[in-house]
This record gives sequence, C-alpha cells and structure tokens, in this order.
Amino acid sequence: MKKLLPVLLAFLLGLSAAKEGARADEKEAVVDDVQDVVYLGQPHPALVRLHLRIDNKPARAKWDTFLAALFAYLDRNNSKALDRNEAARAPTPARMQQYFGGNPFVGRGIPPLKGAKGEKVDGVLFAALDADNDGKVTLDEFKEYYTVNGCGPVVVQAGDAFNPFANPDSNTDRLFSLLDVNADGKLTKDEVENAESALARFDDDDNELISLAELNLAPQGDARRRMLELQQAALMRGGPPAPQTPSKLMLVPLEEGKRMTARLGLAREIIARFDKKKNGWLTSEDLNFNDAGFAKLDRNKDGKLTPLELAKWFTGKADGEFTVRLGAIGGMKGGMPAPVIGKVDDMTIILEGVNIRLVPQPNGPAPAVRQVAERLFQPLDKDKKGFLTLKDLSGQEGQVVRQIFDIADRNGDNRLTQAEMTAFLDMTALGAGAQVGLSLQATGQGLFQVLDANNDGQLSPRELKSAWKRMEAMDTNKDGALSRNEFPQLFVLNVSQSTGNSGFGVLNRQPGMGDGPRPVAARGPIWFRKMDRNGDGDVSRREFLGSREDFDRIDTDKDGLISLDEALAFTAKQVKQN
Repeated sequence: MKKLLPVLLAFLLGLSAAKEGARADEKEAVVDDVQDVVYLGQPHPALVRLHLRIDNKPARAKWDTFLAALFAYLDRNNSKALDRNEAARAPTPARMQQYFGGNPFVGRGIPPLKGAKGEKVDGVLFAALDADNDGKVTLDEFKEYYTVNGCGPVVVQAGDAFNPFANPDSNTDRLFSLLDVNADGKLTKDEVENAESALARFDDDDNELISLAELNLAPQGDARRRMLELQQAALMRGGPPAPQTPSKLMLVPLEEGKRMTARLGLAREIIARFDKKKNGWLTSEDLNFNDAGFAKLDRNKDGKLTPLELAKWFTGKADGEFTVRLGAIGGMKGGMPAPVIGKVDDMTIILEGVNIRLVPQPNGPAPAVRQVAERLFQPLDKDKKGFLTLKDLSGQEGQVVRQIFDIADRNGDNRLTQAEMTAFLDMTALGAGAQVGLSLQATGQGLFQVLDANNDGQLSPRELKSAWKRMEAMDTNKDGALSRNEFPQLFVLNVSQSTGNSGFGVLNRQPGMGDGPRPVAARGPIWFRKMDRNGDGDVSRREFLGSREDFDRIDTDKDGLISLDEALAFTAKQVKQN
C-alpha cells in the first residue's frame, strides 16, 4: 500500500511527477539498503543479504550525501563537473578514510598536501578520476573512483588476528564443569536454563554481568600483554591486522546498469578460488555443497557450476537475511532503535559445523575536530588579518591547520579565512560514519562464545535466559543435550560505521577483560536509561526502582527483564493516556 499510494494519487490528480516519486521511493526501499555478501569458507560458501540502515535510512544515503557535498565543494565554478584544477584537490583514498572516521587531518602514513593552486594533491591523478577521458569529472565518475579504491559505502575490512578468548578449549572445560551439574559431559536444557543461577556467585562487582575476568577465563600475564600489544600495533597502523583464517567475505556488486557484468566478475573470482582442477567451473566436491544445495544452483543439471550459474545465485534466496540498524535512532519517534550494547538478536547463519553471527557495533563519538581547529585559528592569526597564510603556519603550532590549508582554501587565493575553514570542516563532518565496515572474526569453538551472543566478553541476564533457544539448533544428534563436539566453529561478522570504533569490533571494547566501565547506550525513555545501570540494554528487577506490580505490568513477555521495546511501548501508552 505504501508503494501504491503515490501512484494512485497520481492517477487521480494527473500528476506525472508523483509517478516518478513513487518509482524513486520504491527504488530506495527495494534496492538502496541491500548489500549482499558472500562468505567463502568451510563448510561451503554462503550468501548473506544485509539491509543496512543508518538513522533508519539506507546506509548508502549517508555516503551519497557526503560524496555529493564533497564534489560540490571541489566544484568551485558550480559547473556540475570538475576540471583539472578542481579535481587536483580531490582527497586520496587514504585521506577519505580519515573523513569517514570523523578526522579531516592527516594521519600516520598519509603524505601532507603539496601546496600550489592547480597542482595534483596526494597523488590523485586526473586520468584516474576522468574514466571516459572527456576532460571533465562528473559526480558519477567521482563516486566510482572512490568506490573502486576502497572508499565505497560498504567495505570489507580485515578481521582480527588474535582471539580475545585466549584458549577456547580450557575455557569450555571450566564452564562445562560449572554448568554440567550431573557431570555427564553434556549440557541439557535444564542445565543451560539454570546458567544464570549457576554463574551468579562469580559476579564480583554485583552488576549482573558475568565477565571473562570474573570467571578467570580472560588471558593473564604474558598472554594478556601480547594481546594488548597486538591491539596497539593495529591501532597505530590505522587498521586491524590481517586475518589468520582463510575464510573471507566478498561484496556482491550492486551498481546500476552493470550488475550482471560485475556479478560475473565476482563469480569468476570464486571459481578461481575453489576450482581445484582449474577447468573453469565448479563441482559439488569443489564447493562442498550437498547434492540438493548444488542442484539448486546447477540449472542445466550437467554437474558443472559455470560463472553465469553462480552469478545467478546472487539474485536468489540468501542463506540468511537481516536488517542491521546503525546510527543514533532512539526515543519515541523515528522507527526502530539502533542496536545497543547488550541487545540479543537472532542474527546467526547456521551452516554445518559453522555459525556466522552478525554483531552490529555501537558507535563511538566523532572527534570534535571543528572545535579544536577553531580554537587554533585566532592564536595563529597573530596580526589579526582575518586570514592565515602559509607563512603563519610555518611553525610547529601551525602544522594541524597546515594539513588542510590547500583544500580548505576554496577560492585558491593562498589565504585561509576562518569562514573557509569552518565550511570545510562542516563539509567533512558529513563524512563521519558515512561508510559501513564489515569484518569477519574467528572466535573459536567454545562455550563462552556461544553464550556471549553480542561478543562483548560479558554474559548478561538476557544472554543466559535465551541461551538454550540459541543453542538448541546445535544439537545435531537430537538427544536433547549438547556435548563438547557439537559446538560449532563460530565466526563473528562485525557491522559498524567508521566513526569512533573504526570497525574493529571487539578490538576496541573488551569490558569482560576488565578494561574500564561498560558504555551505556543513550536510547529509550530517560527512566529506562537511568535504571539500566549496567548498560546491558535491559532493566532487571534489581535495577527497577518502582514496585513489583509496576515491573510486571511493563514486562509484558514475563521474562524477568524490561527490554527497550517494552519500555518504549509502556511510555507511549502512558503518554497517550495522559
């Protein structure tokens, strides 16, 4: 009905523009938020369909808005195209990554700007931007250049090279002994559902969260020091280390007008990876698909999977389809809230012996670069001219502003006014969080990983209450219990914006390791946020400050926890009644 309404109005009112609007709305709803991802690894490739939303809009919309703003900023004569001089100031892919992270200034390993008007900057060549060689760069060419150079709206990042759980086998031994009450080497439904009570005595800080450190499962001594060294090295390099596992992710191209061509290219890459005999096609043995799974893709039933058949797989039903909401949506209006720390969703692709769990990562705050830069301007303008020259920035104290001088000096007069600097910083601020990063992280085959649904190193009441529901599918022999060998190899597919956490997933936040206070998500009614003292996204009976009757009235699903959705529903009802 939502899609038909604009068309119906157009028919009644004779407004052809409404038809065009309906088509645009449909395009956004059906296409713009979709990103298909291919998992390449054991036991076989899998297709994951993601609906990526930022602030309840398609994720690509934020990227498009920023690229259009940057293009218009560079287009000084407003010709809707960049000439050689204008394109010379286009940021390099490395600098664009800094914009996505909320920092327009030069980072480690990125060369400074070169200086003169009309000169190429940081190695971005006009020929690379001008794809059709017509002497000008259009917005489409501008977007294409950054997309193919790792600055598109969605990118695959390298996974973490270390396992924060240190030793899954020894950890599982200890957890098994705590939960396996009858010591039969299996965990029954009753034993798993009693996990919250069984582990409560380890809650040393009395916050209702059971951490790795409290269970004595966190790495200690040399192992912990080594882990922290790897973290620091990754952050100093400006990105996570290379993954240890051969499993990887590949994005399915969605570019309008050349989808099949792009998908054929991806299909050929996959065939090259799995084609053991190098004959240009794949067999069920190559892909490790079962007969039914392979037959679904092998359209002509010749036992060979060609690039065209594989490319058509990308348009079919996915192994898992999920909506991932990022950004800062919250409160009573604006749709569903963004994922919060502690939220447990059923976002897992279950393969034979392998589970891939999607974990949306909360955002950190964007750096306050504008405020910092504005505070720098007046002290540098010692003669009170109202602008800065390169001479004013020659000293050490001027290096921060010097890094943006050439691109922020929009009119190219070699004078940077405060208004120009502010306009540049406002424009680049649109890029903060405009890119979504995906990273695949192997976390082992242990019990803690299975229980820790949001991969934060702590077990919340909701994670423990819902554990059996998530674990039941792992009972491969259907005996009503889980043995050690039934735990799957777990991969975490981190989904994040670039602001603050840089898409490193668990790399940047490990409260279970004792690395400081747990962040509290500022979403939901204020009473809910105040009462959720441990920041796990729920209010327990202990945290609730009202009466038991009030708690039971809000806790509509009677699970002993007030969720964000329940808090929103209750508050909306109260507002309506008043």
